[in-house]
Amino acid sequence: MLSVLSVLLSVPAFALLSFATQILLAFGEPALLAHNVGQYAAVLRWGALGSLIGVGLMRSFLPAIGAARRLLWVSLVSVGVNGFLNYGLIHGAYGLPRLGFLGSAAATSITVWLTALVLMALLHLRPRYRHFVVATRPNVPLMGELFGIGWPVAITYGVESTLFLATGLMVGLLGEAQLAAHQIALNVASVAFMVPLAIGQAANVRVGFWSGAGQPLAARHAGFVTLALGVGFMTLSGIVLIAAPH
Repeated sequence: MLSVLSVLLSVPAFALLSFATQILLAFGEPALLAHNVGQYAAVLRWGALGSLIGVGLMRSFLPAIGAARRLLWVSLVSVGVNGFLNYGLIHGAYGLPRLGFLGSAAATSITVWLTALVLMALLHLRPRYRHFVVATRPNVPLMGELFGIGWPVAITYGVESTLFLATGLMVGLLGEAQLAAHQIALNVASVAFMVPLAIGQAANVRVGFWSGAGQPLAARHAGFVTLALGVGFMTLSGIVLIAAPH
């Protein structure tokens, strides 16, 4: 059922990536920058479905059924594979074709599909998880219920993504070098953000577990512990960025 929803949601993502050049030109971005981003997005769009399944679906589903460690190891390997393919396809190393910046998009699309396929294989081939993946016909009322549960989270992520997108669009008006510098700084902040994000995902599992078990006090306790851990880590990250910016 969730896989069907992923397929349906990949359609608008594919469409938006297909018209990236026109969208950026409509926002007043430089023509060369819009053209290059459009070329990049045209390659990246083929990984949209793989990203929704591997990054979106599996990274939420597997921890909920107790398979978070397998997700961890696959994710670590995928980082190495992505780095290998990026360097090889950008620079033409390891016998791979030299594609320039489009090689990065191709590498990312290949990596997300490999990640999705490996995670799905682990889920389907392990006997202890097989009862979670019994094939059924699409159930429209159930899909509607899942969508109803998921749309507040989707809006939250959407607002967050729009914030970063808006800043990127504004910096892009200044030129390519400025946009590249902005992206580097944003990646530094993203690394610090990953730990609180992981803590939040763990909270989703624990709060959901205790709520389902009819233990509201335990669910509340898990939520407040998560908030304390997140605030504490981000405070330390902020101190590091202020004290040692170079």
